[in-house]
Amino acid sequence: MAKFCIYCGKPLEEGEVCSCQQAAAKDTAAESASENSTTQAAGTEGTSNNTTGTASNNAGSNAFVEKLKLVFTKFADYFKSPTGTAKEFAAKNDSTYGILMICTNLIVLFLLLLLLINKVSDALDSTLGGRFRMLLGDSSFSIALMFTVIFAAYYFAMAGMLVLTTTAMFKGSMKFSQAVSIVGVNAFINAVIIIVAVILMFVSPTLGLIVLYVGLLYSTLMEYVSYIEMADISSDKKAYALLISLIGVMLAVFLASKIMGSMIATSISNNFKNNLENSSNLFN
Repeated sequence: MAKFCIYCGKPLEEGEVCSCQQAAAKDTAAESASENSTTQAAGTEGTSNNTTGTASNNAGSNAFVEKLKLVFTKFADYFKSPTGTAKEFAAKNDSTYGILMICTNLIVLFLLLLLLINKVSDALDSTLGGRFRMLLGDSSFSIALMFTVIFAAYYFAMAGMLVLTTTAMFKGSMKFSQAVSIVGVNAFINAVIIIVAVILMFVSPTLGLIVLYVGLLYSTLMEYVSYIEMADISSDKKAYALLISLIGVMLAVFLASKIMGSMIATSISNNFKNNLENSSNLFN
């Protein structure tokens, strides 16, 4: 009697064994090997992507650190050749340098204002027998922040206005990276001047104020000279561009002062009321 494979139905001779199961086992093994290979490839690709992402982040971090180092290694050049230094940073076509210089100024300004306001507050507190801080509270942080924001408005508004007046109004060419480099050098010089002036104020307030006034005047003049040398418009247009830029900056500073002043005034007023109520309850 003829036999048939119970799996595939193939006719079999007497004693013959069907090979269909062996073929199926080989196909299953091949599919399993293929799946394992695909999984390993995907894992390798994922690891490669993670490594690439980490390397990219590290490269970005290292580039930022190198830019920050360059800003501080040019310390002497800011005073020996401020215009040349501004041109050098502008040639890099990267606004990061100018922004780092401005941020350096703002950090220094905030910390020194915080120190000076606390010193003045302590002196007034001693004179008034401890009533100054009791009534007004600790508003030194808010006041220091207010002036820092005002200076930030000045620096960034100046950079923006130089670009606007040069390109939009007088059809010249000036990138934001160039303008912020000009303003950034001015800001870095101002930071050093402020530090020196504050130190001298502890020795002689008059001498410190003179250094501050002369130093800020010098840095401002260098800022204007740098713009005049770098702008590609006529001399008359440069004068008008600077004038219009200054007007725009004054408006920006005025708005920043009004906004921050109202916020700080509200905060100080609330502190005053709360402390006054607490003092009245204490005496009652």
